[in-house]
Amino acid sequence: MVVKNLNINVHLVLGFSIGPKAFPSDSSGGKAVVLSLFEKNSIPSAALFANKIIEHETKTDEELIICFVLVAMTSFSYFTISLIIVHQLCNI
Repeated sequence: MVVKNLNINVHLVLGFSIGPKAFPSDSSGGKAVVLSLFEKNSIPSAALFANKIIEHETKTDEELIICFVLVAMTSFSYFTISLIIVHQLCNI
């Protein structure tokens, strides 16, 4: 099965921009959102986010998605590379 109009579907499902708008290179905004959402002063280990998923402690879909993505990024087969990516994205 082929999904037609991929850009429109991605926009409708994930809310990403349809146009050529570039992905933000400054990660400080995203880091601030994660810190305030989880009431932290610094990005905690992935274990905190994994436990929130396991214990069903996420209050919103946004929290669940953020926890899932952070855990997934630290769980790649190439663990060292994923840590570098997480550190770059979170500006740690």
